[in-house]
Amino acid sequence: MNGAVALVVVVICLESRVVFHSFGRYIQVPPPLNYLSVTTTMLGGAAGAGAYALGMISDAFSSLVFTALAIVVSVVGAIVVGFPVLACTEMVMPMSSSRDRSMFQTYDYNFSSFQEWCWKQFNVKPRPTWITTEFGGHVRK
Repeated sequence: MNGAVALVVVVICLESRVVFHSFGRYIQVPPPLNYLSVTTTMLGGAAGAGAYALGMISDAFSSLVFTALAIVVSVVGAIVVGFPVLACTEMVMPMSSSRDRSMFQTYDYNFSSFQEWCWKQFNVKPRPTWITTEFGGHVRK
């Protein structure tokens, strides 16, 4: 029991000091959801890893709970940090809409402003051709 309490205290200390102090600008979820999301990711991951290490995952129900916890932790972690960073590096997806062709508000994609936003948020420059450079798929004539 003391070990579990110590683990929770260590995770919360890491969360508040390292995550929010050092990586706060990478977290794209507004408060208070950012605290809830990071806590879910870190404590959920620690709880799942601890339960697995202690051999508590032994029957079908505990395996189902462990799998559900792993999915929730992964999804929340990806939403908190992963997707915005990927959108600025490997997965640049230009999108726009017009009033007469879409139900969405009119929006013109501007790569220059997107590039400025990525630099301001993450200090990275978008690489719009990374996917095709890394995995192929260039159209050849």
